[in-house]
Amino acid sequence: ERHSTSFLRYQLSRLKMLKMDCHWSSSSAFSPVSPASAGWLEGYLFPDTYKFNANNAKMTLNKMLNNFKSKYDQPIQEGAAALGRSQHEIVTIASLLEREAKVDDEFARIAGVIYNRLSNPDFPRLEIDATLIYALGEHKEVLSEADKEVDSPYNTYKNEGLPPGPICNPGYTALYAATHPEEHNYYYYVAMPDGTHLFANSY
Repeated sequence: ERHSTSFLRYQLSRLKMLKMDCHWSSSSAFSPVSPASAGWLEGYLFPDTYKFNANNAKMTLNKMLNNFKSKYDQPIQEGAAALGRSQHEIVTIASLLEREAKVDDEFARIAGVIYNRLSNPDFPRLEIDATLIYALGEHKEVLSEADKEVDSPYNTYKNEGLPPGPICNPGYTALYAATHPEEHNYYYYVAMPDGTHLFANSY
């Protein structure tokens, strides 16, 4: 599943493959870094089924990183180039889609909403709940107005543009949608009880 890196760290530590107080980077599996800084792995540990080596956490991480590299294929690279977006921006957007979309045919539509907002100065903030939940560090069914004031670079209710980095590890559907957004004039969407969304161009 598309878990965050902190959840994966917990699972590896539970299996005694990694210490909880260790930090991960792409240059070394155990070097101190901060979220979204150079080498941070959030977003790049591709979600898939793996056979874990209980004695070698770094080998497991490398498998996940290599899988990401193979999944970030030519159609995704070409889509990113056409949009003028870096790999880091694409993975960040894909992580938002992974958390927001529940139905496969809505990934590209939600991507369209994100790009519409990023390109329109009348909508400087994305206001995506999933980024705020990531900033809070806990899942909440209902976000309060106080929550929306939390001081975090991942709070897209307060900060303009994209968050500084991915908020989870996105799968292929999200990566493809992030590079092939649906073209429309929607700027809003609201979740329905069945997991689908309603889309609108005005609030």
